[in-house]
Amino acid sequence: MKANSYLQFLRYCLADTELPESAKDIDWKAMITWAQQQAIVGVVFNGIERARSPISIPRETLLQWIGYLQQIEQQNRLLNNRCVELCNYFYENGLDCCILKGQGNAMMYPNPLRRSSGDIDVWMISGSRFMVHGEGLKIREIIRLAREKNPKGKACYHHVDYGIFKDVEVEVHYRPTFMNNLIANQRLQRWMKMYESEQFNNLVSLPGQEQKISVPTWDFNVVFQLSHIYRHVIQGGIGFRQIIDYYFLLKSNTNRLNDTNYNDTLQYLGLMEIAGAVMWVLKEVLGLEEQYLIAPVDERRGRFLYREIMRGGNFGMHDSTRNPKSKIGRNIERLKQDIRLVKCFPSECLWEPVFRVYHYFWRLKYN
Repeated sequence: MKANSYLQFLRYCLADTELPESAKDIDWKAMITWAQQQAIVGVVFNGIERARSPISIPRETLLQWIGYLQQIEQQNRLLNNRCVELCNYFYENGLDCCILKGQGNAMMYPNPLRRSSGDIDVWMISGSRFMVHGEGLKIREIIRLAREKNPKGKACYHHVDYGIFKDVEVEVHYRPTFMNNLIANQRLQRWMKMYESEQFNNLVSLPGQEQKISVPTWDFNVVFQLSHIYRHVIQGGIGFRQIIDYYFLLKSNTNRLNDTNYNDTLQYLGLMEIAGAVMWVLKEVLGLEEQYLIAPVDERRGRFLYREIMRGGNFGMHDSTRNPKSKIGRNIERLKQDIRLVKCFPSECLWEPVFRVYHYFWRLKYN
């Protein structure tokens, strides 16, 4: 009953629908905890503001909501400033860059300052300074550049930690995302490379900022963010924040959806299974209208994905059965995760141990 009332109210928060009857029975203090676990406090508060008098929230609880909301808005303003500062730094050093997810996603929300933010993910390719280098050397150059600011910055297959700010974490990406299936991953990397230049020329102004910076185009995000969701489902867990990001992405450009068939692209890139699951959650759980869906609904995988979202919350961090601290424990947990997910997402799960071995040798080469 509790989960149903939360989800019914969440649908109300996202769309112009009538306030559900179950809203009057919600324990709003417990709802705060759930919204925090899913990283959607600001989204839910939008619904509280719309409902106003039909719902009764204790004053102390309402002030707690408002306090969290102010923190979210303040953090978003900080991240918008830091994104511009970061891009300026790269531009001044002859480097092209593009802000992935995060603050670019927030712009698709009705109130961009109310999306729960995280770190800054910036995609960087060679500008005039590194234009002559091949891919391997380019990655080394980007890692070297990052370690000028953070000598202990950890590098993995798609990004390196970058300690340029004390108050915001930054990851510099040489690849926006990846897949465990090495064949599908090669196709995905080629696809992203093919549309690379468009992303670095797609300029927008973040809220409160005059200078424009680059964020991915809508078409690129449709594929890229679906792949990003897939990776987190397999490797750690996913919450409603990432699904709601995709909800607002699909609703933000209706004309483009009507003109484009994504089935062939998603099939070629190995994303059809996760696409069907996400479409089911968007439609059946969040109430997204059918005209916005980009792939056929897959109920079996969708129900499984929904259970994963409710089980672990944002990035699976609230799953009490997971998150062992030791390296061996994490590897065992990853294998258990693969076994649990393999019926729904066999390709990524079966390739995951292979990719882990490949990644081990990659780190030896680049670290």
